[in-house]
Amino acid sequence: MRDFYLICPIGLRSLMLEELNYKYSKYFDTSFKIISKDIGGIQIQCPLEQGLKLNQILKVPTRILLRIHQQKCRDLPKLYKILKKINWKEFLLQTNIEFIITARKSRLIHTERIKQSAQKALTDYFNANKFKSSLQRTNLPAQRIYLRLDADELTISLDTSGAEHYKRKQKLEYTSSASLRETYAAALLIKLLGLRPLKTRLIDPMCGSGTFLLEAISFFELNQQAAAYQNWNLPTYAPLTKNLEPIWNFTAIEGHDLHLTEPTRVHKKIDFSPGNYFDLKEIPDSTLIMNPPYGKRIKISGEPAEYFQSLITYAKETIKAHRLGIIIPLNISQKIRCSNRLKFNQNGVMVEFLVFNFKQ
Repeated sequence: MRDFYLICPIGLRSLMLEELNYKYSKYFDTSFKIISKDIGGIQIQCPLEQGLKLNQILKVPTRILLRIHQQKCRDLPKLYKILKKINWKEFLLQTNIEFIITARKSRLIHTERIKQSAQKALTDYFNANKFKSSLQRTNLPAQRIYLRLDADELTISLDTSGAEHYKRKQKLEYTSSASLRETYAAALLIKLLGLRPLKTRLIDPMCGSGTFLLEAISFFELNQQAAAYQNWNLPTYAPLTKNLEPIWNFTAIEGHDLHLTEPTRVHKKIDFSPGNYFDLKEIPDSTLIMNPPYGKRIKISGEPAEYFQSLITYAKETIKAHRLGIIIPLNISQKIRCSNRLKFNQNGVMVEFLVFNFKQ
């Protein structure tokens, strides 16, 4: 059993855990144990192979770390000894290393000096423990090693993911000026739809680059991007190849936008078309999800509170949607009553995702 730390955007931890519980049980016969939770993620314990393969199945985490070592460390000579003593060749087949360092309430606080000591320790280790020429790999992306010093407690972790998980391969070429990261979109879909069987028509009437819709159709599919651990010195773990059976049954998936003119927004499963939200008519059995402009990067007409309330009222009274999920700036959203809500930071703006369940 090994310890893994799943990093997620602040505010999304409970939704990440909901996804983990659902998908882990579908793919693996073993179980995982929660070791700890904090504002930035969850530490779990599970078999090494399963923990690494979480990179293939989870959509909400931004990165997954493998815990390597933890102990007290109060000075640079001690840090050097700890790092040099670890058997790095148990995992690594490369010497191209990047250190990610955080220090808080620790006697070791100067991150540049910590980095220099860490780099010397790894250089000396690999000079004394050379790879066989048949094993060493070159021209690989730098392997990230995370060093966290919190109240003199050193935690050493290996990044198993490589590229951040929000860099999805299925992303369309076009990106709007206020696009939502894929990890957030996946979490908000869980918040709106729940991980339960559901039949609905999914519509994003202000779809921009289509992030919500792309995440909806790929949520139960395996991630396709390569992971850092695939370059490690590990037994040959056969990758997962079977997607989960979707429990969200979308009778149609539609994306509308006033500025939807880019030819790149073409997808065989999504009906993209230009259009104004307030031109939509009644749409039976529909679920609306949207990230409207906030008036920051993209201007809105009229008084903000009235504008956002008009979006909600139109969804309920004209479109007659069954449910609505909408992102609204926090200073406005706090005054609106809804069925459920989630606060988070969207590109430097504090917002809330409001969920409405309309009784039609």
